[in-house]
Amino acid sequence: MNVIILDSESTGAIVPGADLLSNAAKGNDLSLKKDDWTLSISPELAGSLNLTASANVQITFTEQETGVDEGTAAALTAIDPLNESLAETVYTVNISINDKPVVQTNYPIQISVDVSQLNLTDEQKANFTGVYYDPDLKTYRQLGGEFSEDGNTFTFYGTNGGDYGTIVSDNLTRVRLSIGNESYTVNGVQMKNDVAPIIENDRTLMPVRAIAEALGATVGWDGATQTVTITKDGKTVRLTIGVPLADGMGAAEIINDRTFVPIRYISEQLGANVVWDAATETVSVYQ
Repeated sequence: MNVIILDSESTGAIVPGADLLSNAAKGNDLSLKKDDWTLSISPELAGSLNLTASANVQITFTEQETGVDEGTAAALTAIDPLNESLAETVYTVNISINDKPVVQTNYPIQISVDVSQLNLTDEQKANFTGVYYDPDLKTYRQLGGEFSEDGNTFTFYGTNGGDYGTIVSDNLTRVRLSIGNESYTVNGVQMKNDVAPIIENDRTLMPVRAIAEALGATVGWDGATQTVTITKDGKTVRLTIGVPLADGMGAAEIINDRTFVPIRYISEQLGANVVWDAATETVSVYQ
């Protein structure tokens, strides 16, 4: 791992494309560290940026002076008093190539936070999450995340440029499943499906009913049109067997009399965040 230490006045770093490509070819992360926060770009993310050696990659990583808006801060503080201070700590993350912003990345940006001074309770840890703030809508999206073994570092992932923070939530859902394993967990409670998730064409597929219902959605099936309807909070997602999905995410298909869907597509359509661990072939879904 190559680490760039930023001082209090720094807003980020400009990295030559040649350096980032060379770093990625060696299998190394590039990390920017500022105070208790560290932003890391994996070799996979660097490789997906379609860089040339002559490109300049500008990485913005700076703490906001004001934190979130007063209304959001007040709502968060009502959930847990610790959120009053957490809402004041917001970091802006952006990547630009030759001054052209990368709005969304194909591979996630990793953000790690030293939380050793927060003295979190077990209950707070169970509900701790990274968040992506939308300043226009004055809301946030829960990204989940995990603690290190010693509990001192919390790591989460995002794919959008913008504002990130951490909070203690009162409605975080964590779903964890493994390829080839019929058992999965929802907020630590073990569940079991009659078929296991699979990998097909580099995409993780799971029975639609299991993942949708784990995220609090309802599922309907129209056999005449072979269409799945997933509904949650007034939003409806429809998938027809064999019809390609947006963003090249594959298609829904029937396997062993079960409707399988690409887990990333359906989770993100429902506002959830999906994290893939290739080493353990485990998928974590947070909402």
